[in-house]
Amino acid sequence: FSQEFAENLGNAPVVIVLTMPETTNQNVKKYQLIACGAAIENFYLAATAQGLATVCLSSAAFVEAEILEYLGVTGEEVVTVLPLGYPDGAAIPTTRRDKSVFL
Repeated sequence: FSQEFAENLGNAPVVIVLTMPETTNQNVKKYQLIACGAAIENFYLAATAQGLATVCLSSAAFVEAEILEYLGVTGEEVVTVLPLGYPDGAAIPTTRRDKSVFL
């Protein structure tokens, strides 16, 4: 990825930050990562079905503390960041929502 993409996440209108609870139990951590991997794959499939594009930015691990601080999240660790938007050349709908959602 280019530095420009890293700085603005490709100008994606939506950015999903996938986190999981911190744990010292390595077995629990493995199960959580498996569940996150399945969720990411399902997210990819759903996004593609809607004509959207995304990418899994595991490089977010290098700036995890900054991401969590920015979001005001504690007791979690970042699994990945998923910018979501329309691929280059796609028709972009004119109706937009300005909304942040924590799930």
